[in-house]
Amino acid sequence: MHYNQGDLKSMRKVIESISIDASHAMDCRNQTHTLQTEIHELQKQLLGLIDKKQAVSDDLFIQEFRALGSWIKSFSRDFEVGDMSQIMCITDIRRSRLLNGARLPSGHVISNINYLIEAYMWSILIQEIFDSPFLMLGYRYGDLTDSFTSLFGNDHQNEWPIPHENVERWKYQTIEHFVQEVGFDAIAKGTPAPKNPVMAESISYQRESVIKHIAKPLTCLKTNLEFGNLRAIVNKAFKLSLQMNLQRCRLQAVFPTVGDGFRRENHHGLTSVKECEDVKRGVVAFTVNPGLAKWGDTHGQNLRERVDLVPTLVYVQPPATIKREYID
Repeated sequence: MHYNQGDLKSMRKVIESISIDASHAMDCRNQTHTLQTEIHELQKQLLGLIDKKQAVSDDLFIQEFRALGSWIKSFSRDFEVGDMSQIMCITDIRRSRLLNGARLPSGHVISNINYLIEAYMWSILIQEIFDSPFLMLGYRYGDLTDSFTSLFGNDHQNEWPIPHENVERWKYQTIEHFVQEVGFDAIAKGTPAPKNPVMAESISYQRESVIKHIAKPLTCLKTNLEFGNLRAIVNKAFKLSLQMNLQRCRLQAVFPTVGDGFRRENHHGLTSVKECEDVKRGVVAFTVNPGLAKWGDTHGQNLRERVDLVPTLVYVQPPATIKREYID
């Protein structure tokens, strides 16, 4: 707008025009600020919905972990074996994660035989599913486990990285990516995933590998295995591992080393089988059923604090009454 300096009316019009423009600008600025505030609140609400959707209560994890143990226990009771040596002469069993170097109980007791089968089955589930957040994803993504420990170390229990906000974020965001690509059920249950068949094939191959690995030595003890029940057990393990590793906190299957000392009054994270209830001090002969431990809370805070959600079930005996079986 053009005006003459001596023209008061023209000057007044200019000032009024500037004032109107400034008022409009202020309104726009206020609207923008309001919109940004609304967007921020919406983002917080969406994040809260995501956290709420993925967060699983401790009680549910306890229930699911114990349910998996019950299925394994029931499966192990279906074997009729002459004695423990018949089981431990099978290389894949005696060298499995929880039985390697086991201190074998003396005498022929049916429950002891069942405990060995339980320990073997848990060994494979630990080795091929629970030992890393990424094992369930299969052979195509084996480098993820190496990257996990290369980036963050392996100084925690079972050679995991020490729980830390950055570690857990890397963990759950990686798993979230796979869920977005193939869907929750493709990992948990093995359902088809047409969006990413290559990724789904790797997960499916891992599931079948676990089933075959468990079944192979057990068919030496029982030719007509209930493969339907075995598949259900493996599916439960896959689903549980997936839920565990989507959390902001740290959840791990935990267990002691064979030969570790045991004092009943000091081991809140350990409990013994009923046959060993009279042993107050002794050593861990072997782990029957691993425990479930948690570090941190729902929001991924307080990651130094450990809570034992499910105690580890172990077979213990006094050191003087047990003969150590060393496995090469």
